Amino acid sequence: MAGDEVVQLYVRLKGTSVEEPVHKLKGFQRVSLAPGEQKTISFPLTAETFAIWDIQNNLAVEPSQVEIWISPNSAAGESVPVEITE
Repeated sequence: MAGDEVVQLYVRLKGTSVEEPVHKLKGFQRVSLAPGEQKTISFPLTAETFAIWDIQNNLAVEPSQVEIWISPNSAAGESVPVEITE
């Protein structure tokens, strides 16, 4: 049967100078699918995706452990680990 889904991109930053939310919504796309149809969804990941307001109140990307996942909601899906080193 045909249907619509909202595909959501979440990011979690660990080890930053300020506490960050567990699930940070960084993008979403609504997708309509016909019966049996598949689509590839992509999200651009730029420095802005990982930027936070640091302890000095500057917008910056800090070294951190990152979890990225794409799912229909914040409770679903599996994360992929990434490390920001500089």
